[in-house]
Amino acid sequence: MAEKRGAAPVDTDDYRSMRALEEIERNPNVSQRELASSLGVALGIANSLVHALVRKGLVKIRGDNNRTISYHLTKRGAAHKATLAMQWTVNTIDFYRQARQTVSAGLARIAEAGHPRIALLGANELAEIAIIVAPETPAEIVCVVRHAGTYVDRDVMLGVPLTDAAGVAAAGARCGVICLDPAKAEFAEMLAAFEAAAPGLPVYVPSGEPLAGGVVDDEE
Repeated sequence: MAEKRGAAPVDTDDYRSMRALEEIERNPNVSQRELASSLGVALGIANSLVHALVRKGLVKIRGDNNRTISYHLTKRGAAHKATLAMQWTVNTIDFYRQARQTVSAGLARIAEAGHPRIALLGANELAEIAIIVAPETPAEIVCVVRHAGTYVDRDVMLGVPLTDAAGVAAAGARCGVICLDPAKAEFAEMLAAFEAAAPGLPVYVPSGEPLAGGVVDDEE
């Protein structure tokens, strides 16, 4: 794969190629518009991707017009897809292992700083990792705060209560650990909601560094 082992699995060209090969194998009659929708990319990108796969000898095109055209994996394409899938799986496992170690150490640091009762801000895969590793640390995850309409039909996440920001105080949280992407609007929205609902409580990132907030003076 293009990214280094241990790096986060992101939407790389290799990943797009793997997904395109999977879609073509599943449905040789897939249109480029359907392929673009499945990959979450623009139609022009899907078109360029298909032509690149054809140039590399990974895909053959059959048919002579848009109504009869179909795509088929070559033997080389099938082998390449299998290789990409294996590499992607290994990379994902490495990322999970690295994330687990980072989050475990971060939760321990937060608990040792005097804030063992933690609200996870954001219901996503990173929050799941935090819930899984928390029993190995002095930290206790008391609730998970939903974001952007996630988990609206559920009350728990891996056994931990789900709530909105207003429920953090009732859960007894003494700090928040934000699990969202800082580059997305939901990050700022979550911070604002948490600070409004629990003013003065500190906020950390999963690695244990403080992000914002005040200091808790009372004893746990």
